[in-house]
Amino acid sequence: RAFEPFGLPLMSGFDGDKIAWMVEPGNLLHGVLGWVLLAMIVGHIGMALLHRKQTGQVNVLPRMWGKD
Repeated sequence: RAFEPFGLPLMSGFDGDKIAWMVEPGNLLHGVLGWVLLAMIVGHIGMALLHRKQTGQVNVLPRMWGKD
């Protein structure tokens, strides 16, 4: 497929036959890797909040926001 974000042509599409060995791994892993990414984002947020609330832990949020 052609890639044209906001109507700006960045990459033209591929007109030939699909190359199955290149397409299949992406098709198999796309959904799973999306869920893994979501779990890692939620886990990262959760651990930052846990470090903020636990006694004896360093509050990492100001450092992450660049206010330290």
